[in-house]
Amino acid sequence: MGEIRRAPGNIRELRNMLARFTLAATDGLIDEAAVEAMIGQPPPKTSGSLHEIQRASVLAVHAETAGNISETARRLGISRNTVYRAIAQSRRDNS
Repeated sequence: MGEIRRAPGNIRELRNMLARFTLAATDGLIDEAAVEAMIGQPPPKTSGSLHEIQRASVLAVHAETAGNISETARRLGISRNTVYRAIAQSRRDNS
């Protein structure tokens, strides 16, 4: 394992950083290289409501899992129904 470092900021920022690591993880694993690449980078700029941001995250992970609803839900720690609702809302918005 690598060296121990102090996390910048407060606990909320640490939680956000861990959430970013989780979303960027491949196969559900956060490896040292991914952490090294992300430390020091500012959080991605987002705009829109919380629901829009959540929906975008669900759709991104859904695409990464080749449309696997159960795997998408597992990676994000949400229910399959939440994944279904995000996909349905996206389809309504695009029609």
